[in-house]
Amino acid sequence: MAASTVKRCPHRGVALSLGTVSQGLIACAYHGWRFDGTGRCRHIPSLRPEQPVKTAPARTYPTADRAGYVWVWTGQGAPTGQPLPIQGFDRYTWLQGATALACEAIMPIENNLDICHAAFTHPHMQWFRAQAAGSSRPGTTWRPIRED
Repeated sequence: MAASTVKRCPHRGVALSLGTVSQGLIACAYHGWRFDGTGRCRHIPSLRPEQPVKTAPARTYPTADRAGYVWVWTGQGAPTGQPLPIQGFDRYTWLQGATALACEAIMPIENNLDICHAAFTHPHMQWFRAQAAGSSRPGTTWRPIRED
């Protein structure tokens, strides 16, 4: 089962993403405090075994597993409904990754929003090449040449 928490440990503010997950608990990389999926601190290594764990919980967000993805509700209060069903979502292959770019953040955002440039700037990418001739016609539909 998936769980989502705020980025920082409530103890000293260290990014929980630097920690490790074991047996359903995320351990902070700084002092080893371990939190469960509800945000409750279950273990503090520096306490004696008989001492109770008394600390503020890590803030968590409601999550749902749907279509192979984890959906996280970051809004205020309880979620207002289930994640929207996406027809045909499971028909496509999704490729995801990350790239470090040496530029201001707005540049790649603008680049991705400007779909018209792709057929001319990236002609080696097949599914853009086929659309160059009619890209400005009203009602033009952009589709990949091949759907894997």
